[in-house]
Amino acid sequence: SKLQEVNASGRVVGQRVVWIRPVVPGRDVTLSISLGHQYRMAEAIGQRTACGVALDARTGEVLAAYSHPAFDPNLMTVPITVEQWDKLSNDPAKPFFNRIVQATYPPASLYKPVTSLAGLQNGVIGTGTVLEPCLGGYSFGNRFFRCWKRAGHGLVDHTQAIVQSCDTYYYQLGLRLELDQLAAAARSLGLGRTCTSVFADEAAGNVPDTAWYNRRFGEGKWTRGVLLNNSIGQGELLVTPIQMALLAARLGTSGRTPDPVFVIHPRRESRPPEPLPFSERDLAWVRRAMELTVAEGTGKAARLEEVAVSGKTGTAQNPHGEDHAWFMCFAPAENPEVALVVIVENAGHGSSEAAPVAGRWLRSYFAVDDSLTGYPASVTVMRRPGG
Repeated sequence: SKLQEVNASGRVVGQRVVWIRPVVPGRDVTLSISLGHQYRMAEAIGQRTACGVALDARTGEVLAAYSHPAFDPNLMTVPITVEQWDKLSNDPAKPFFNRIVQATYPPASLYKPVTSLAGLQNGVIGTGTVLEPCLGGYSFGNRFFRCWKRAGHGLVDHTQAIVQSCDTYYYQLGLRLELDQLAAAARSLGLGRTCTSVFADEAAGNVPDTAWYNRRFGEGKWTRGVLLNNSIGQGELLVTPIQMALLAARLGTSGRTPDPVFVIHPRRESRPPEPLPFSERDLAWVRRAMELTVAEGTGKAARLEEVAVSGKTGTAQNPHGEDHAWFMCFAPAENPEVALVVIVENAGHGSSEAAPVAGRWLRSYFAVDDSLTGYPASVTVMRRPGG
């Protein structure tokens, strides 16, 4: 065979003899993502700037991972025009940006179970502890740190502090901890590092500790006030959506969920994660408080009639616009099959914007009638056994 080189006008400017090797079929790749679950996630999110990630809580397999806005990858199978490329690359909605693993956000109140576990682990609080009442915020130094509920929550115990997501309670709990105790609890649950081996540009997020603040601001140049922000998942804390899906799964399974995987290897056993440093009693209490959050608290929009759901809402402050709306959950509450996280950018409260999206996806996941109505006519859906 001959390989010819031609210039822009089609003139042959060189040629050489080459040997063409026959094509050898590669090995099949089986994605963990279910087309049905993926489609339902896209349907639940709609046209919002958002993303959703669902994991099999037992295996860590990613069942759905949808980021919007996105682009049609079929466009890249043929040459595209300069105009098409410019439109995509300059789109302010960032369709090339994979929010699932590249975007980092403050976890907001989704972090409160981590703060609770750190407090329980270090013996600075109990599951029934009552702190100073919430009157709309907490004074520290010359600052007043507001609670999301301006009228206040009044007198609440630790359980109701999670259920009602009371910031004032967590400001006080944060001040009972050392910063490195809180950071260690977060890292033990998978935060502050990349958690997949698929994406080279996956963000690690940030779990700040004493050494980090010393590098950032200088030793002695910052105060314990950072604990008030960190305790409610704000400040310099940053996480990715897939990290929060893993956090939800590990809270639901007492840490047994392996790191997320996108490709199924039938002959490769997943490496079990390191055991969590928390007692089973404390983890069971967190799961129950999260179940009450969905049953009667801020996460009611994700409640199902047939299946108990444990979840947590969050509203992340955004210096560039409206707040981001978070929701994470696992279900069934007692023996989780699936863990899910949804974030909707610039949407406001997690209770009113993200939890309903999660609820719609969960209803389709647990639906008795698993019909395929609503899928595009061109789609053929195949399900994995048990998936």
